[in-house]
Amino acid sequence: MLKLPMRSVRGLRNLLRDSIEKAEKEEAACIIIELDTPGGLAESMRLIIQDILGSRVPVVVYVSPPGARAASAGVMITMAADIAAMAPGTNIGAAHPVGAGGKDISGKMSEKVINDMVAHAKSVAAERGAKSKVGGAGHSGKCFGNRN
Repeated sequence: MLKLPMRSVRGLRNLLRDSIEKAEKEEAACIIIELDTPGGLAESMRLIIQDILGSRVPVVVYVSPPGARAASAGVMITMAADIAAMAPGTNIGAAHPVGAGGKDISGKMSEKVINDMVAHAKSVAAERGAKSKVGGAGHSGKCFGNRN
């Protein structure tokens, strides 16, 4: 088992990729990503998801410690895991895409970005054999607690 704390999506893709390679070489039983994030860049999120989906070692995302969150990009990363778990008092959601600096995206670009994000969420959920209520509602900005 390899444990990897993730407090931010940005900049951790290389660490995750290296950890997956190490876990595969060592034939680890699983990789545990301890996740607590407000989100991050969509492109970084997609690369992390590609690494998780491509891992030959099962990946567990554990939203932890109590009071932690898997917001925005963290929703999608959690959905990509082979197993997702949440500590008491944690939450997941608010995956509505925003522009740089948290600014609203408007007009046709907003529609394109949201449609792309929803399609990606559905694809990840289908890959994991689930119809996720988070995947379906994530783009609306809804949040769920660890008991939902």
